[in-house]
Amino acid sequence: MLSQQGEWLKKWADQKIKTGIPFVIAGDFNRKINSIGDTDDFWQKMDPDGLLIRFPQEKESTCNVIKRNKSSLDYFVIDRDNKNFLIDNSFSIVSYDQSDLDTRRSKLSTHCPLTIEYDFEKGNV
Repeated sequence: MLSQQGEWLKKWADQKIKTGIPFVIAGDFNRKINSIGDTDDFWQKMDPDGLLIRFPQEKESTCNVIKRNKSSLDYFVIDRDNKNFLIDNSFSIVSYDQSDLDTRRSKLSTHCPLTIEYDFEKGNV
């Protein structure tokens, strides 16, 4: 099933790249892609041609609700041609307030929100 999902996402991304319209795929990929790197089986299905970029690219997440496993499962995926719209250093992981961690840790999502900013005025859309 995972292999099929990677192939489907590749087909969808290829269609979008051909249009020249910037896109972002965002979500919980349930894969520790960065632990393995670009040789991850799922990533290879999704991006065999090296046309995509994923954020974060760091091996460990700074999400402060995760104690056991620091590997990120959540990613933004963009195409390389539209990277010029990305605002430099705009990727961030929004951490929980300490008071929330102290009082609600077991009820909090194990995923911290991710943010990334674009400036579509910078290019021709």
